[in-house]
Amino acid sequence: MAGAYRDLSSSYQRTYDELHFADVSFSVQAAPEDIVKEVARVPGVEAATGRLVIDSGYELPGGDPIRSRLIGVPPGKQPAVNALYVREGRFLKETDTNAVMVESHFADYYDLKVGDQVTPIIQGHKKPLTIVGIVSSPEYLVVSASKQDFLPSPRTFAVLFVSLPDLQSWMGLTGQINNINVLIQPKADRDAVIASIEPLLRPYRLIETTLAEDVPSHAALQLDLDGFKESAYIMAFLMLFVAAMAVYAMLSRLIWSQRPQIGLMKALGYSDRSVMGHYLTMALVIAVAGSILGVMAGLPLGYATTSLYAGELGIPLVQSNFHPDLVLIGVLLSILFSVLAALSPARTSAHMPPAFAMRMDASIMLTKGRQTWLERWLTPPLWLRLPLRDVFRIPRRTLTTAIGVALSFMLALVGLGMMDSMNYALDKNFQDIETWDMLVLFNSPQTEQTLAQVQKIEGVEKAEPVIQLPAKLQAHQIEQDAFLVAIQPENSMHVLQLPDNLSPQETLKDGNILLSPFLVKKLDLATGDEVDVSSFMGETTFRYRASVDEIGGGLAYISYDEAQKKIGAPTAMFNSLYLKVDPSRTVATKQALYHLPGVVNVQVKADVQKDWQALMGLFYAFVAVILIFAFLMAFALLFNSMTINVLERQREFATMRAIGASGWRIARFVVVETVLLWLITLVPGMLLGWWATVFLISTYNTEMFNLPAYISPYSYLWTSIGVLLIMLLSTLPAIRHINRLNLAEATKMIS
Repeated sequence: MAGAYRDLSSSYQRTYDELHFADVSFSVQAAPEDIVKEVARVPGVEAATGRLVIDSGYELPGGDPIRSRLIGVPPGKQPAVNALYVREGRFLKETDTNAVMVESHFADYYDLKVGDQVTPIIQGHKKPLTIVGIVSSPEYLVVSASKQDFLPSPRTFAVLFVSLPDLQSWMGLTGQINNINVLIQPKADRDAVIASIEPLLRPYRLIETTLAEDVPSHAALQLDLDGFKESAYIMAFLMLFVAAMAVYAMLSRLIWSQRPQIGLMKALGYSDRSVMGHYLTMALVIAVAGSILGVMAGLPLGYATTSLYAGELGIPLVQSNFHPDLVLIGVLLSILFSVLAALSPARTSAHMPPAFAMRMDASIMLTKGRQTWLERWLTPPLWLRLPLRDVFRIPRRTLTTAIGVALSFMLALVGLGMMDSMNYALDKNFQDIETWDMLVLFNSPQTEQTLAQVQKIEGVEKAEPVIQLPAKLQAHQIEQDAFLVAIQPENSMHVLQLPDNLSPQETLKDGNILLSPFLVKKLDLATGDEVDVSSFMGETTFRYRASVDEIGGGLAYISYDEAQKKIGAPTAMFNSLYLKVDPSRTVATKQALYHLPGVVNVQVKADVQKDWQALMGLFYAFVAVILIFAFLMAFALLFNSMTINVLERQREFATMRAIGASGWRIARFVVVETVLLWLITLVPGMLLGWWATVFLISTYNTEMFNLPAYISPYSYLWTSIGVLLIMLLSTLPAIRHINRLNLAEATKMIS
């Protein structure tokens, strides 16, 4: 897992380096192409490229419109900044007309080939373009239209690269650009270079300065990579911890069962150090053998994981390396955990007096039968009384077995809990929070006139205006990016999830702001604290009122009416609409919306749900790997515990058989005892599993994504049944051994 994380990171970096990913990009209203030469002459600038970027619609072959982004690049040669990796076909030529290069994610999703046609909507009209190349871009390793697009999908977003002169002509912007990408010299001061460039662009209405780390694709990849890293190390530590507990339990029981041999060794003159070294060496052999097998299996699994992720994300330049330091660290950690686990049992063996070790253990063999408090309270029948006494008469044996069972619960619940948490969050989002059918996004503020146009479209049943825009929040001298949403408190198409039965009408008033738990934690806020908000509406101060429980990580909500006051326009303005739509008119309504001026995206909730389901494939594959490891580890742990639990008592069972107890009756005692152990560890195991799930889920929460920890009752039920079945199955070989015991030999054993 750690190797796969490193390989993914190096693959991203290789792609960025070879394709000259921009260190900073500037968006302007419109500027002459010659401004690029002025930018390139700024000290510290290595290269600069000017482009025209236009967001519009795109009509699929079936007539369903989606969002598209047309990027005009100089034809004839690769851009000096944000170059394109040509996977199929070729780069644009200066002589090409109505030609396009299609971004690879979109091409793969719709199986587009060189020579096919695509039809973006330009100036309200479909424009047929012929594909000459399929390309990958360092800007769109994740096909995200904006940082607030926390569910990027190539199904609903087409990135198309066309000739810059052609796009300028189609848009009536001859000689104009609106996007400048800049590569900064390695040793130059980036902030100083940016400070020198921005005054050159302000006359052309500088809209946004975007650093490399803030590019939506890069930000999403980095967050995904950080989550992958944390999961990799946490799961590795968790597995090593469980393995160490297994070694500890096994050696403790083994040493206790080998007391006569230990006593004999010491009586023959072996020193404490020799006896202790014997058992530490045993742990060392286990660790080394396991490490060799682990390395042999881990390296190809790491490469496979890298290839799986890179293939799913469409990373064009994949790089896999051998990591000797990780191999060394893995081996050393395995040895360290095993030796630490063996240290206490080995010390016990070394300090055991020979006379005590060689005689029968009075705590086991000569224990007087005594009633447990359960027996005194319940007066159970004989078939329950004997297993009950066996469970409580030797706490050491019960404790080591219980630890193994509890850890097995934890491992199984962690994997199931990850799936449950994701499914719970999605169900809550699409059923309880987002009740709209369509979300319409505009590229500029709209007025009541646009709202009236939308309401007249056949199929639109209800429309609610919303303002959505990026913003910066500041509190306690901490600054954080957020997505600001101005919503009407009585809005019925986006239901705010508030604590303590608070209502939006009560909270969204008097200068209040509602924030996601991520922002509350990041800004260290308490109810009533002031939050400074900076956006295109200006700068103002709000008061934190409550948190909203939603899947988006960096969300902030204010009142729609207060936002209108901040804008100060003569009429109400908005840049988004929530719509209720007649299901039978979905496609036709979407087509009509895309032909309205300024519409850049129309999201259909049903399609968004499909995108989530597609995205979950990779997540479920990752969780499946965790579950497989968890159940294998749980089985090994329980098999060892239950087998040793039975085998170290074979003299007892042999004696029972010698006095006439049938094999079936002994098996029943063992099964009942196993069920009792399962019942004892049921609640602690579930609590441990819940804690581990909460801890692991917390590593996935970012400014873009908020995942609540949740384990369904069914997961608890099936985990409980699964652990019980594994425990019962683990007793079968031991019971079979008991039924085949040589009674004369076994009854002479003293332990």
